[in-house]
Amino acid sequence: MTYFNINTIAAMCYSLNREWNRTNNDPVPVDWPYAPEDTKLRYCQMVVMFSEGATEEQVHDAARNYLTANGWTIGSLNREKKTHPYLVPYSQLGLRLRLKYLIYRQLVRAFVENKE
Repeated sequence: MTYFNINTIAAMCYSLNREWNRTNNDPVPVDWPYAPEDTKLRYCQMVVMFSEGATEEQVHDAARNYLTANGWTIGSLNREKKTHPYLVPYSQLGLRLRLKYLIYRQLVRAFVENKE
């Protein structure tokens, strides 16, 4: 039996995000070991939520709520200014971002469903 812990799956999702961004000419974040702790926490939370059956919208809302509770506002991505362009309701996200959430969910579910 192969077992993958939450952090490992979160790191895989994060790596997927890096490649997705590179392919789509979006800003590419630093490698997982150098990612800010709050980013790692959000990815781990996403893994837990998807493994418990959450929808893409629920995961997005949780991330959005976390960021806004910590002082982030909508705007161009800027960690120093705490602005992020995706702090909108899930229904207002573009198709590419909604598809990325779907891919994350499928990746998490593949590990959860096949861990035995």
